[in-house]
Amino acid sequence: MTTATRIALVQSNDYDPWPVTPKSRHETDPQSLQASLLADFATFVRAVDGDAFYGRFDDMFAVTDDKPPETGSETVGSVETGIELQAGIGRGPTACAAGAGGKDALEQCQAIGARIRSAAQLPADD
Repeated sequence: MTTATRIALVQSNDYDPWPVTPKSRHETDPQSLQASLLADFATFVRAVDGDAFYGRFDDMFAVTDDKPPETGSETVGSVETGIELQAGIGRGPTACAAGAGGKDALEQCQAIGARIRSAAQLPADD
């Protein structure tokens, strides 16, 4: 029996993490925030038997077996950060297909300013 895969791509936006002047915050402050965010995200993903990974700490992704769409939304929506997060959730027969759907959904989130978008919510191609 083949199980579909669900991948959530999460991006943190507009928190201006890096110090740019001598009087700005310490460089370790944004690194601590990013590490804490990944730890919280991984804890929630683990609760649905998934795994969480980071790209550059401000870009993370989760891989789970096929779950109802609301499970992924609740997981991503449960992470309290104080910064804006956007997530695209994709589903497919392979991780590659699920990742492509998640990427398209995240790009749609960014285009319309939504917080969470599922690949199933994307408009059909004409």
